[in-house]
Amino acid sequence: MGVHRWRARLRDVGTLVDRAPGGGAVHALLAWEEAAILELIEDWGPTDRSHRKLAHRGSYIGKVFVSPSSVRRVAAKHQVRLPEPPPRTPVVLPPWPEFVTWKPNCIWIWDGTEFRRARRQAFAIVDVVSRRWIHTVLTAEASSTQVQLLFAQALESEGLMAKLTPERLDLGVDDPSRPVLLAWSDNGPQMTSASTREFMALMAIWQYHGRPHTPTDQAHIVRPSQGRLAAPRGHRRPGRARSRAEPGSHRIQQSAPARWDRLRYPRRRALRSGTRHPAGPQAGASGGTEGTHQAEP
Repeated sequence: MGVHRWRARLRDVGTLVDRAPGGGAVHALLAWEEAAILELIEDWGPTDRSHRKLAHRGSYIGKVFVSPSSVRRVAAKHQVRLPEPPPRTPVVLPPWPEFVTWKPNCIWIWDGTEFRRARRQAFAIVDVVSRRWIHTVLTAEASSTQVQLLFAQALESEGLMAKLTPERLDLGVDDPSRPVLLAWSDNGPQMTSASTREFMALMAIWQYHGRPHTPTDQAHIVRPSQGRLAAPRGHRRPGRARSRAEPGSHRIQQSAPARWDRLRYPRRRALRSGTRHPAGPQAGASGGTEGTHQAEP
């Protein structure tokens, strides 16, 4: 049968040598698509400066519909380099004002976070020197109004409203003896809005912003807020078992370490419950009477 099959192949194909694999993919780029990609790079390359943006640009203007990886492969095939974005100029952290001293209630750092599932916004203030949590405001929106409420209540609770005397407020905004404290924050929209600047000037608070794209400048508020705001006082985190039964419940829930121990060490669980596992093949061969049995009560 094999001889007849090879003879039929020789008669139909003309040779018994295996052909080289070939053919083109059905989804391969056509010639006009490569030409359109090159034109797209030439026209919009200096503006977009990215193969991803160029691919979206081609779809927007209806010139060519390809993926970003196809744009990158065509550019590499024809040795076309996209213009790189200019290097970012390093921003130096501005110096502290002259009135700042390292003592409590002199440097406050504040930030906000969003709870998307609850549709709530939270703002918090922390003292940089004492690391004390000063005040928190939980609201349905994040605007300059909530920022004003946050600082007004914080100043009132810390007894700093008494320092806002008419003599102090009559001084110039740039006078180093006018500010009551320094408010440190990032460059968010609520921190840099005109309404916030007017309120801070009215309350004799000096605004100090960190460097753009540098979240480590606000590390004093970012790390504490992740733990404090994520689990408010009086609320239990989901999934955490309680150490004692709730009222109306007739069983005690196991703690998380007990559940982990039960899943990781089944033999230890068997010993606690009063059962024994077979010690090995010998125990199973003997009939299993000593392998598994209930402990005596």
